[in-house]
Amino acid sequence: MRSSRLERLLTAAFLTGLLLACQGGGSEPQGENRSGHTSSSGGAAAERSPAAADDGRETGASLGEGFVVWESNRSGAWRLWRRQLDGSGLEQLTPDEPQRQHYCPHISPDGRRLAYLSARDGGREYAAGGVVGTLRLLDLESGEQRVIADPAMTYFENRAVVWRDPDELIYIGPDRAPRRLDLASGKAAVLARDLPGEFGWLVDATLSYATTNSATFSVYDRAAKRIRPRAKLGGCQPYFSHDGRWGLWMAGAGGPIEAMDLATRRVERLLDKNDPRLPDGLRYLYFPMPSRDSLLMAFAASRDEHDHFRSDYEIFVVETDPATLRPIGRPVRLTDDPATDRYPDVFLQPLALGRHRGEAPLEIELQVPAEMRGAVWHWSFGDGAEDEGVGVRHRFEQPGSYRVVARSGERELVAQVRVAPAAPPSTVGVRIAGDGSTVEVEFDEPIELPSQATVQFASGRRVVARRVGSAGRTLEVDLAAPFEGVDRLELAGLTDRAEPPNRMEPVELEVGPPLWPVERDGLIFVWEAGDAPNLVPISGGAERAVSLEADGRARLDHHWRMLLDGGLFLADQETAGRVATALRGSNEMSLELTVTPNGGITASEGGAVDLLEMANRRHRNLRLRLQDGRLMLTVRTGGRGPEAYPTIELFRLPSRRASHVVVTYSPARLTGYLDGEKRLEP
Repeated sequence: MRSSRLERLLTAAFLTGLLLACQGGGSEPQGENRSGHTSSSGGAAAERSPAAADDGRETGASLGEGFVVWESNRSGAWRLWRRQLDGSGLEQLTPDEPQRQHYCPHISPDGRRLAYLSARDGGREYAAGGVVGTLRLLDLESGEQRVIADPAMTYFENRAVVWRDPDELIYIGPDRAPRRLDLASGKAAVLARDLPGEFGWLVDATLSYATTNSATFSVYDRAAKRIRPRAKLGGCQPYFSHDGRWGLWMAGAGGPIEAMDLATRRVERLLDKNDPRLPDGLRYLYFPMPSRDSLLMAFAASRDEHDHFRSDYEIFVVETDPATLRPIGRPVRLTDDPATDRYPDVFLQPLALGRHRGEAPLEIELQVPAEMRGAVWHWSFGDGAEDEGVGVRHRFEQPGSYRVVARSGERELVAQVRVAPAAPPSTVGVRIAGDGSTVEVEFDEPIELPSQATVQFASGRRVVARRVGSAGRTLEVDLAAPFEGVDRLELAGLTDRAEPPNRMEPVELEVGPPLWPVERDGLIFVWEAGDAPNLVPISGGAERAVSLEADGRARLDHHWRMLLDGGLFLADQETAGRVATALRGSNEMSLELTVTPNGGITASEGGAVDLLEMANRRHRNLRLRLQDGRLMLTVRTGGRGPEAYPTIELFRLPSRRASHVVVTYSPARLTGYLDGEKRLEP
């Protein structure tokens, strides 16, 4: 209990499970301490080219032309280093400056400049609240640099910048607020006020989402200049894909690296802790960062050492599918030094003829730029076929990666084509959307919906419309009435967008029961799970996300549900205040929750656990308690003494099984339901 809160809301489901917490680096290493500091010239000379290593890993040549930058303490202080993706050209980018450290490298979208933070602190541990320093801009061709913001700061661990385009970026001011900076004019505009939490915030390039170090992909309300907080996911080092579709983060200590589809909040596993695609012994992961085009992801890995300041982390880059961020092939190791190499960023040089992807058979059309069409061009497609002309069309029959080259005299233009095996689309999720009268099915790739395709419910439930969503990856099914109960959605005849299209096998998907609350009138609090939107309506047609903070041993389990374990979850002050105001104003409520007793409440806990409680410094106004398997409700009705706090037994809950509970209260009227069956009459 926290008496400093004027109002509070405690909500917890007593569940089983475990979530590995991501812990930041500390001043003491875990495991072997190998600082390995060298001079800058000695570090560069001593390190082998990773492409020449003999441990069976792929070479950087497979990644394409480009480079990776990162923080390293190999010279004795934190400096920024660069290496080409083929393993060549190791160099220290930032100068040796006494009493200063260099952090947070982030490459401009055109690959020509680098933004980074120069600071006096944070050399041996993360500074409390975030590192404060000067934000600098380094020209990667000339080496010239200048200060573009002073002061600026990290969001606690070493993330400080989001590039929007080559001339504009977002950084964090000393008040923790994100700022939009125009590099030409030097003018900065504050993007958000009244910031939640204790750390700084970054807003993504599309100005749609925001995050702080504690891995919360929240909504950025551009009109109101507010961050609408979402639940903390557990973990750290969150960042965004440049297109605004994905948020990725460290979901646990040493892994996994996970990504969230920010529109649907569906979570994908990108790399596991101890992922077999990494070399033996270097499988403890941290510091993920996608390239601007989402074709590559850089990260670091150690030999089961955690400390972010002393452990021997090495830099890796892996090719990724830009539509899903899923790795393709094996990660490529680009450093080999006993110092700490961390927080990489990666740039992939665009190809003159582009990069193309699709399923076999894949037909593409390529043309040389207009200003080069006066010459004769000879084409080689990498599969044995050749052609001639300023524009060509070619069909790749077999899966694989192909390097397409067009030559005219000494001039050479290149394209990359990756052809995946032919496969029909697969469903990855189904949900009830809106007011409950729409069912959305998500697929792993864009789909087509032929007119003869079957979209129907086993029960005969009436479908009034069906369509493919705007992004192409969802099927939206409109119903004649809000969804109730459980049903099966039958799909047949859907295809992907390959040529020729690949047709899905008929499939039946279980839908329902509706995730509460389908009815949103009067809704003031909702918590479905830690990875769910958890939105409640507020004035002006806007929505606000409910945010809960774990206290004590409480945490989220591997399904993002609340695990109490003797602790509790506290609502933020704004949420608690809204709930208290609404209840005082109406003097009635409807409460709905799913709870799973684990049967492990001990006598030392009094055989009871509080599931929900509202209290201030003087009064416990509302409490829902599970005591010896019985669900007990206490509501303060006014006055003083015990008679002001009547307690009513609702019904018993079965142990080790999820129960759906609904309780409605108004003066002199109390009704309770268990799994849809009325158990308590008014």
